[in-house]
Amino acid sequence: MNHKIILAVCVILLLSASFLEGSCENVGIQNITYNVDTGGKFFDISLKNYGNNLTTGQIEINYKCVQFNDTSVKNFEISPNEIKEFVYYYDFCKCEVSAVMNVKNNTNKQITLAKNFSAVVINFDELNLVVNGKIFPNLNTTFKILSSDVSAKEIYRGDIVNGKFSFELSDIGRFVLVVESKSCNTSEKFETKYNTLITLDTKDGEITEGKETKIFITNQKGNPVSGVFLFCNGIACGRTDQSGIFKFFANKSFILSVPETDLTWSVKKEIVVKEQQKIEITIKKDEKEQENFSVGDSAIITFGANNSPLENIYLRIIKYGSEINKTIVNTTINETEKIALNEEGVYEIFAEKENFKPAKKVFTARRNFEVNLKIDEEKERMTINVSDAITKKAVSTAIVTINSAITENKTTKELTQREKTDMDGEIIFKFPPEKYSFCVEKENYNKFCEEPSPIRTLTLRLSKNYIFENHYVVFSNITITTFYTYKDIQVIADKIFVKTERGNFSILPNYAQSKIFLNETGKYEIYVTKTGYNDAVVTIFVEKTDIEVYLSVSKNLLTISPSKQIDEIKIRCDNESNEEIELWNVTYGKVEINKISEKNCEIVLPEQYMGKFYVNNMPVSTNSTNKFKFTIRKVYDYTWLYTAIIIIVLLSTLVIVQHRYKKKEK
Repeated sequence: MNHKIILAVCVILLLSASFLEGSCENVGIQNITYNVDTGGKFFDISLKNYGNNLTTGQIEINYKCVQFNDTSVKNFEISPNEIKEFVYYYDFCKCEVSAVMNVKNNTNKQITLAKNFSAVVINFDELNLVVNGKIFPNLNTTFKILSSDVSAKEIYRGDIVNGKFSFELSDIGRFVLVVESKSCNTSEKFETKYNTLITLDTKDGEITEGKETKIFITNQKGNPVSGVFLFCNGIACGRTDQSGIFKFFANKSFILSVPETDLTWSVKKEIVVKEQQKIEITIKKDEKEQENFSVGDSAIITFGANNSPLENIYLRIIKYGSEINKTIVNTTINETEKIALNEEGVYEIFAEKENFKPAKKVFTARRNFEVNLKIDEEKERMTINVSDAITKKAVSTAIVTINSAITENKTTKELTQREKTDMDGEIIFKFPPEKYSFCVEKENYNKFCEEPSPIRTLTLRLSKNYIFENHYVVFSNITITTFYTYKDIQVIADKIFVKTERGNFSILPNYAQSKIFLNETGKYEIYVTKTGYNDAVVTIFVEKTDIEVYLSVSKNLLTISPSKQIDEIKIRCDNESNEEIELWNVTYGKVEINKISEKNCEIVLPEQYMGKFYVNNMPVSTNSTNKFKFTIRKVYDYTWLYTAIIIIVLLSTLVIVQHRYKKKEK
């Protein structure tokens, strides 16, 4: 926006008494348009209030037309977000319409606008022998065509209906279109040329990839467009000959562009190229597809397209070697060919078939190593012997690379050793520190790589507090010591992993000796691992502890006496309440349980124990068990009965004595 205009407007606003109200405003001229309705031609000037305040102002509209000049001024009042339009009807040919808006403190919006208008605007849609188009506004009137030379001769006259016109000329050239209306006539110069036609020289309109194709470039009268440069996807790709023919080979679809000439218009056309099916080559060994083979293998080569087999394929296979190249196959085959790879080298397969895209594939046949690794653990060295897998001859100057790693202070350091085999195909290495791998390489041989198992042997020693070898008593400790077998030196293991029947657990040792508490019976499998060493494993068996349990019942008192301290003894009895008596921390002394009624009971020892049971100091079984069933019976007091019998006997004796005494007196 011109700063001088803004400043002048602001000065006018400050001096004008009619714009004292309001603060900073945002009112702008949206547009000036021209149209026609039943009332005639009119201009439409639209304003919009973008701010938040009711705004008053003034708009001045100036008309500079061919027939007249005019100015109109109007005051306005516009609400926030309101659009206000000012409409002025004028009959004109050409006009410049400008609008100037005055609003106090107006900011950031357009306050001036000017546009040029013609009463009739002519647009051409087609400019060849047939000419058509439309005008604005959509009038119903007449037009005429004049030659563009000095004579301005009238060639054609016609009608415009609803703003549209169409006519045909006898030849191309330059002309003038005159639209006649009441107020004035509007004219427009135009030029006509022949349309350019692109015709394919194919029966079905398709172009096949890889085949030579002709395209004819002609005008709409059938005359060739000769000597014109053509463009394919925007890049120059050829030129038409004297017959308007363009010959080319295409491998993909493209846009063909023919530029404008003196007599013809430019044109573009998409040329669709039908892609040929590509021959698919598959190379297999034992039903497995691969590209690298070994000498002595057989390669099975199959051909197809879109997952279907192909027949009558011309096949050529060439082997490229270091000394001589050989053509192994040069014939026509059906679908499959099998070749024996008797020599190392690079094999190139070339296949072609009419109407198919040819294909090429390369694979390599190399010799194989036979690698033997000998370990001398006592001398801490290893020997690698390399020979040819077929001839069994030693392979000298083969490069052997050993990659290993050593861990110090929790930092892993990578180490690499690289040497060549001697005349006997042999190389000797010192033991790598920890984990390692090695590769053998030589020209014309397949690379051989291996990551062998660890070299060193790990030995475990268990403490000898066993019942007999590898059999221990539950609730005891064992000590595991780890050694390097051939040096007989202690080493700290990375991890000790223990498998039991009830679950597994791990130990991370800090020393060469580690302790394990045997709190379960059954089999223990103990695995010890260390980087660079073969895992060591040992199996032990943990037995139950033998004890003696003495039981006695006297009146309402049950006494239990174990020979060893037991953490828990359970007694289950079959009374109505399913009573279960738990005895905790039973010691060597007697444990007495009062108020025992008559019932069937069972005593259950913890699973770590096997017991021999004694009732009233008498063994009930010779076999050890962890369960014992017994019956508690009432103990009756027969003292009163004994006393009554004695009294009866005494009384009976007294009666008998008295009876005998009376007899003697008689």
